[in-house]
Amino acid sequence: MDDYLTKPFSHQALAEMLVRWCPPRNLQHLRSPARPVPPPEPVDRTAWETIVTFQRPRQPSVRHKIISLYLTNSQAQVTQLRQAWQGRDSDAIRATAHSLKSSSATLGAHRLATLAKQLEEACWTAHVEQAEGLIMLIEIAHRDACVIFRNELQSSPKEAA
Repeated sequence: MDDYLTKPFSHQALAEMLVRWCPPRNLQHLRSPARPVPPPEPVDRTAWETIVTFQRPRQPSVRHKIISLYLTNSQAQVTQLRQAWQGRDSDAIRATAHSLKSSSATLGAHRLATLAKQLEEACWTAHVEQAEGLIMLIEIAHRDACVIFRNELQSSPKEAA
């Protein structure tokens, strides 16, 4: 087999690889191919439902405030990850990844949270060689999530109804 999947890989990437190398034996599958599974959204907005339960009438939007704080803090954390990697400081990488994981999961950025968890675990298990690739993926997932968060801030009022 000349193909390979790099970690982390998606279920869809794995399925495509398996179909390529292990074609189905039943020809019926070939006539009606399965619909491709779309990649998950960078942000699961249903996670915001918990946040809005803390909203008080005629007060500033809690969701708006939390997303704003996240945008500022998470960007600093992603920068800290890159700097910690350059300094080969696995303790700082682990601590920063842990914090980024939690805040990202709270706002529904599950892909980003999963990558941060993998980075944290890589540092715990002395597999720091995986850090650079994971940090690059975190930077991409963070950028994608932040686009959605910024759009939400622009389209929603700062004050609650």
